[in-house]
Amino acid sequence: MKIKLEKYLQKNQAKLDVEEPDDVMLWEGIRKGIISERKSSGFNFWKIAAIFLAVFTLSYIVYNEVSKDREREFTLSHIDKTLGDREKAYRELVMMKMEAADFNAVQQRSGNDILQILVNELNELDTIYLEAMNDLKQHGYMEQIVEIIFDTYEKRIRILEQIILETQKLEKYENDMREISL
Repeated sequence: MKIKLEKYLQKNQAKLDVEEPDDVMLWEGIRKGIISERKSSGFNFWKIAAIFLAVFTLSYIVYNEVSKDREREFTLSHIDKTLGDREKAYRELVMMKMEAADFNAVQQRSGNDILQILVNELNELDTIYLEAMNDLKQHGYMEQIVEIIFDTYEKRIRILEQIILETQKLEKYENDMREISL
């Protein structure tokens, strides 16, 4: 290898011994180096942009999933504290009435048309309540919507009281029938 290089240098010595460097060739080499650097830095820019976009998209999706959980429990207290206190009182009263009515047992009881009608009415009130809450979220505070929400609570309470009375009547009737049959 060393011998071949020496022969090449001796043979091409005239071409290689130049007092002045070839400026055009030097500048052409520099220009090609700069262009290749630009191309590679552009490629890096797109990599960085793609990573940034992916991180942003992932953050957005995670944030939306977390905020959905918070939005599901929208109450009137988000609008006004006094409305929230009033709604809380109604909710507690409805829960007490549902426990007193033994609502789970009422739903499983069949054969009594009146109880079934009352349970259906409660389901309708739940639908109205949910629609009113959605309207409230979309349109903001409107007194008519808030009144509809409180009206559904009052109607629920009255229906639950009717369910309590109806189950008491049924139990009394069943007890009377047992005493008669004995």
